[in-house]
Amino acid sequence: MSLRSSLAVLLGTVFVDSLCWSIVFPLFAPYFMDNHYPLFAADEAMNVRVMMLAIFLMLFSCGQFIGAPILGDLADRYGRRKALLWSVFGMSVGLGLTAWSMMMYALYWLFIGRWITGFFAGNIAICMTAASDLSLDEGRRTHYFGYISLIVGVAFFVGTFLGGKLANLESRMLSLPLWLAALLTLGNWIGVLVAFRETASVDRTKPLHIMEGICRLKQVLLDRRMIRLYSVYFAFVFGWTILFQFTPVFFVQVFGFGPSDISNVALFMGGCWIFGSGYLHKVLTSWWGRLRVLEGCLLLFSLFSLGFVWVELFNPSLLLLGGCVMTAGMSWPLSNSFIASLVPVGLQGKILGTNQSVQSLAMLLAPPLGGMLYSISLRAVFLLSSLSCLGAALIYFLMGKTEE
Repeated sequence: MSLRSSLAVLLGTVFVDSLCWSIVFPLFAPYFMDNHYPLFAADEAMNVRVMMLAIFLMLFSCGQFIGAPILGDLADRYGRRKALLWSVFGMSVGLGLTAWSMMMYALYWLFIGRWITGFFAGNIAICMTAASDLSLDEGRRTHYFGYISLIVGVAFFVGTFLGGKLANLESRMLSLPLWLAALLTLGNWIGVLVAFRETASVDRTKPLHIMEGICRLKQVLLDRRMIRLYSVYFAFVFGWTILFQFTPVFFVQVFGFGPSDISNVALFMGGCWIFGSGYLHKVLTSWWGRLRVLEGCLLLFSLFSLGFVWVELFNPSLLLLGGCVMTAGMSWPLSNSFIASLVPVGLQGKILGTNQSVQSLAMLLAPPLGGMLYSISLRAVFLLSSLSCLGAALIYFLMGKTEE
């Protein structure tokens, strides 16, 4: 019974964490780009606004790059439960500070709040580590990771829609969804405290290192198997992040969307992620195997993203976006499952923390590079997304396939 309750808490934590992350998706592009919100001077150039938005989005990944491996070590040293309690509470503080900063139009504190939220946003990596602890075999691990990916999609589906609609209730109160996210995170902290039971033995003799994320990335380069997977994973996440974070900019600039309109698009994206992670993922892997499905997803994502270079109409834009999201929804659990399968159980927290560092590094670099390309052309941003995922496919083919 304790294992079931722990698994339920893990899935619930993934849901709340993803909900709190996605609930702000419709907010930041209009907040930075619309003159209605006095965050900048009214005559501030749009290129400057988009670049500041890119830096703001980058800070979340910067915090995550530093914090995720530390939280992974804490999970190995002090247990998954304590690591979850620390990370969930820290996220609620970051979300609260971000909400207050949005109300006050305090750009400096807004950036700090976003960084703090990112630093403690290692919940999903810890949940995946604990789910791996509960897995009896590789098939069960892939099954659990598929559940986690599905829940991420459901949370995105709910969170983005809810965020856009709540913000639309009072246009001067864009921070309302963030306050709700902070409260939900506190509720999640209580759930972990009451119902979660430790899933692994701990080693409290291991030292902690502040720069662990960078040190682990150096260690990864010594293992050819990990090079293959992490290179593919980095290029895929980079391409996905570019597309994901500049999609609101695209719909704001091309179609004049506001928060409520973006939430409707995000609702569609969430449905596509759920379909890809929850249905296509299982069906296609049972037909062709995990490796071939991953190959196809990388190539298809590249093609769908490339379509944004030319698309002008709303409906074709939605179709291309849906294709990108479905292929990404299948690629994410497959990549994580492969990486987890290469290491012993005792190092799950460390390796998945490293995996989070690689992901965070890709997400760290994507927004500023996309922002610089935006000064040339918005379409060039999506060309970069397409080329990055095409690069992931090429790396996969040229370096050889990692064995299942």
